[in-house]
Amino acid sequence: MYQKLIKEITEGKVAPVYLFWGEERYLLQSAVNSLWELLAPNGKNDFNAETIDGLTASPSSVIVAANTMPFFSERKLVMVDNCPWFANKKKNDDDSEEDDKPLNGMEDLIAYLENPNPSTCLVFVAGDKINKTKRITKAAIKKSKVIEFKALQGESAIAWVNTAINLRGKSAEREAVRQLILASGSNFAFLQQEIHKLCAYVGTVNKITVADVNVICSKNTTTSVFEIIDAVANCNLSVALAKLEQVLLTEEPYMVVPLLAGHFHLMFLAKNLRQRGYGINEIASATGKNGRNFIVEKALRQSSRFTLEQLHKALEILLQADVKSKNGVSAPVPAIETAIMQICAMNAI
Repeated sequence: MYQKLIKEITEGKVAPVYLFWGEERYLLQSAVNSLWELLAPNGKNDFNAETIDGLTASPSSVIVAANTMPFFSERKLVMVDNCPWFANKKKNDDDSEEDDKPLNGMEDLIAYLENPNPSTCLVFVAGDKINKTKRITKAAIKKSKVIEFKALQGESAIAWVNTAINLRGKSAEREAVRQLILASGSNFAFLQQEIHKLCAYVGTVNKITVADVNVICSKNTTTSVFEIIDAVANCNLSVALAKLEQVLLTEEPYMVVPLLAGHFHLMFLAKNLRQRGYGINEIASATGKNGRNFIVEKALRQSSRFTLEQLHKALEILLQADVKSKNGVSAPVPAIETAIMQICAMNAI
C-alpha cells in the first residue's frame, strides 16, 4: 500500500482528501514529505500550503482553509497535524455517533468530505489508532483515501525486509532476516540503514548470511540513541553530547534527529492532553501507546521541564536541523549538535 501511494504521488495522482494513521510513523512521515515536495516545494513558505494543528483548531477552520482557492497554481495543500477527531472518544462520552455534533463545524466537515474542493489536497494526520465507528471516520473511509501505516511485525516485517534487500540485487537467509529485525527492533529507519550497510558490506556476494548481520548490525544502537534522547529531554547537555559521540562511532548521524523529534512530539502531545484533563490511560490510547503507560509517564515527567511553547520550539529546532543537513546548508553532525545545545539551553541542569 505504501509503495503504491508513493508511486501515485510521484506521478501527480493526488486525492482531494487523505487520512493517514498507524504505528509506523517513519513511513507516514515519508508520505507526508512526498506530498509537500509535489504540492508545496517551497515548504512552509509556499503560498499554496497551510499547516493546521488539529489539537487546537476547529473543524470550521479546516473547512475555510480547504475552500480557499490556490494562488496561481492548480492545487494547494492543507495539512492537519495531530488530528484527534478520528480517534477514540474522551472519557464520559457515550457510544452514540451523535457525539460528533458538539464540536463546532463537525457536521460541516463531514459534509465537506462528501464533496471536497478538487483544487485542495486536504491531509489529516491522525494517531496510531482510529475509531472506525465515528461518523467523521466513516465519512473519510467512504469518500477519502484512508491509509494505515502498519508497524512492521512478524511475517510482514520479514517480507518487507526481503523486498528491500531484493531491490538492491541481493537475497538473504531467512534466519539472517530474522536476526536483522531483532537487532533493529522492527524500526523502519534502523532497518533501512542496516540493509544499506549490509549490502555494501557483502559487496559482490549475492547472499546475506547470519554472520554478516552479526558483524554489521549493532544490537545496542537503539539503547544508545534512546540514552541521547533521555539526556536531551532532561536537558543534560554534557551527557547528550557524550552519548551522541559514542553512537556516531558506528552509526550514521541522520538516524538521530527523527527519533529525537518523535520523542519530543510525544512529550508535547502528552503534556497538552494532560493539561486538558486526560488520564494516563487516555493519553496512552490517544498517542498509540496502549499497554505502555510507563512510556507516557516518562514523557510526562520529562515534559514537566518544558512549557508547551518550548516543546513546540524544540520540534522546530529539530526540523530546521534536519532540513539544513539534508539541503547541505550544514553538515549533519554540527546540525545535530547545535540542535541538542539549543534544546538543552532551555532548561540547563
